[in-house]
Amino acid sequence: MFLGGDLQELIDEMKATAGFEDVVIVGAYPSVNKPTRLDKTVIAVSQGEFNGTARAIGNMDYAIDYSLVFNVFVPADKGIFQLMEMVLWVLAFAIG
Repeated sequence: MFLGGDLQELIDEMKATAGFEDVVIVGAYPSVNKPTRLDKTVIAVSQGEFNGTARAIGNMDYAIDYSLVFNVFVPADKGIFQLMEMVLWVLAFAIG
């Protein structure tokens, strides 16, 4: 779905989902300038690993592992609870 490097569709879907209204979601690739002090929570989305392998000896069965990376940055004044809330929202979104 995102193999072509275009993560904008995923980012747009996340922005339109309840729970992410006050969160800045950006693509991590190409590089984005890092703010020196966060005013809002930031989620950077990038492609992780892509591995295709034959899973059975003597068989022509193939499997692909593909991952996405969500880096969540929370302002210091929001604390660990905001971080955990965002991680739970990202997981719920990813699982669907």
